[in-house]
Amino acid sequence: MNINDKTFEPINNINIIKNYDGFIDPEGNFYKVSKKNKHNPTHIEWSDEFVVKKLDYIKQLCNPSGSFLYTISRLKNKQEILVHFYGFIYYGHDAYTRKPIIILPDNAINDKYVSKDQTEMLFKILHENNELDDFYLTYEEQIQDNKHENYVDSFITKTIERNEKK
Repeated sequence: MNINDKTFEPINNINIIKNYDGFIDPEGNFYKVSKKNKHNPTHIEWSDEFVVKKLDYIKQLCNPSGSFLYTISRLKNKQEILVHFYGFIYYGHDAYTRKPIIILPDNAINDKYVSKDQTEMLFKILHENNELDDFYLTYEEQIQDNKHENYVDSFITKTIERNEKK
């Protein structure tokens, strides 16, 4: 996919999503960046264009508040702005190990938390790609590892029950 071929439209079909790296917005919508493990365009290249074209970033730059300028000054690029300022989840893959890379919003930067819809979409993708075991947990999340395991067990149980009803 060429950077100029992007439509910036959200995708919710897991059969399409499973083949792409991308971002998950706070409503749980997935935005494809590139084919999985291709990195063309990169998340940073895609974010540069998406933040300017689709979000209110330019409007805020024209009439910035002090807190906006402070928050933006703490971020290195538009990928970080997309994740930490707007609350998107980064979903990609390591070029060498092919394991998923997931970056969650840092709520200390702009008070953005991962939503239930984002969590559900992320775990659908991880489940569909058989990546649940590869999901990296930060130190804080490892402390709550039991909560994570309970969520995964519950998600798998619900999926099995839905499939049995079909």
